[in-house]
Amino acid sequence: MTPPDVVDAWVALSEQFGAKDKTAKDLSTKLRTRLRPSPSDAVPDTEESREQIVAGLAALKAPEGSDIDRPRKRLLEYFQSVTPAARLIETTRDRARTIADVTFVIATLPDYANSYTVGVLTTCWRHCQAAAGAAGYHLDRFYSAWVVRRKRGEQTPRVRQANDGQPGALLFTRVRTDDEQAREQWPIDAVVVLLVGETATAGLDKEALVAALRLAYLWSPSEPLRIVGPAFSGSAMPMRQALQDFAKSLVWKISDAAAFKVPVEIITPAATNTRNKPLLNGLNGGTFPLRVSFDSTVHTDPELLKPLEQRLLDMKLAINRDVAVLIEENTAWGTGLRCDRLCQWIIR
Repeated sequence: MTPPDVVDAWVALSEQFGAKDKTAKDLSTKLRTRLRPSPSDAVPDTEESREQIVAGLAALKAPEGSDIDRPRKRLLEYFQSVTPAARLIETTRDRARTIADVTFVIATLPDYANSYTVGVLTTCWRHCQAAAGAAGYHLDRFYSAWVVRRKRGEQTPRVRQANDGQPGALLFTRVRTDDEQAREQWPIDAVVVLLVGETATAGLDKEALVAALRLAYLWSPSEPLRIVGPAFSGSAMPMRQALQDFAKSLVWKISDAAAFKVPVEIITPAATNTRNKPLLNGLNGGTFPLRVSFDSTVHTDPELLKPLEQRLLDMKLAINRDVAVLIEENTAWGTGLRCDRLCQWIIR
């Protein structure tokens, strides 16, 4: 059933259309067909017709806050939210809410299928399970988005598969105590960790991160989006681009983007380049609909290398004379380290 305020927005928008504006009239007809269908309507209720309406509303020019802009945004919000994927998420969420309180966390992990980091990934999985176990959760089930097809003995990373662009998932659950169940309506706590692959040279899978952000947001729009990552400094720029792509899908939902911000909390467990924080925090401001905060559980490169420099000086050793420092050149971390003015003593 169509929400009454959506019908009111359609009526208000239709009243603003000029009688000779054929494009606007056609859009109004499509809106009526979707919102108040009748047996004589020729336009079917299909995904294609929904996309045509979204495109028409997005292309409709109107001054910010005008009599056309306000109902246009409400209609965009509605038609953007009734996609098949969104309906599936809504149905699943409503069913899950009868038994569990679900929290989403997004984690970027080494993509073993596109690199040689299977050992690192295994360690990350163990850490995830150990952290969940310390909090009283156990691994219920998982889904891996990476499919490796190699011949026996072959070491070459596999080519891109059809399931790239989608996150994997770990589901951790915990049965609440009797006292907790007496206070809460759900007997189970569930944490879904959405897994996004990344490599040191190619960065992270932006499509998978955007898909994970959308799922977490559509499930619970009032909750902050939590990201554990990136694992590599080279993924900071792709993460920034993925956040920008995700933000574009929020513009239609927010009437005052300057006043309302969706919180995004990013904590990296490994990336040490000093440019990561300004790169991601630099998204904030103006009408950008996200409020990004970046923090780290590790020290930056200058903080790590300064004690090394002092130790070498105490030993009366000089870089490039007595000690050679090897820096990788095929990753953003290595390039960033060479360009960091606070670390210039390494390469001078």
